[in-house]
Formats: sequence, structure tokens, C-alpha cells
Amino acid sequence: MGGQGGAAQTFSLRTREYVDLARLSGKRPLSIIVNEIAPNMASYLFLVVILLFGSSMLLAASYDFLGLGPTNVASLG
Repeated sequence: MGGQGGAAQTFSLRTREYVDLARLSGKRPLSIIVNEIAPNMASYLFLVVILLFGSSMLLAASYDFLGLGPTNVASLG
């Protein structure tokens, strides 16, 4: 899920005007990533984390149903 969409999102943000202005003003690449690109990627990354957490819960429940999960402790599934 996250690989291809994240790359497209990042490349889209790289070509925005405010990133070009930051480059022209002499900011270092790390500074541009932290101050310009990362805040705009936060909502996308938050969505990916939520979806992956839900998928991992379903996977844990599937393992428990098949008897492959932990037997002597409580599990998230």
C-alpha cells in the first residue's frame, strides 16, 4: 500500500513552488525536507499508520483463530 503512493506524494511535493523558493533562498536539502516537505506528508503518513495498524490487528486475529498465536497470554487479536 504505502510504497508507490508515498513516492508519488513525495515527488509531487518536491515540485511545489514553496520548495523551489526554499532552494533558491539557499536552504540546505535537510532543512527543506524537515521544514517544507515533512509537515505536508504528515497527514498521509498518519493515514498509512492507521491502515497498517488495522491490518495487523486482523492478521493477529487470524493467527489466533488458526491456533498460531500466543496461548498463555492475552493477545491483541
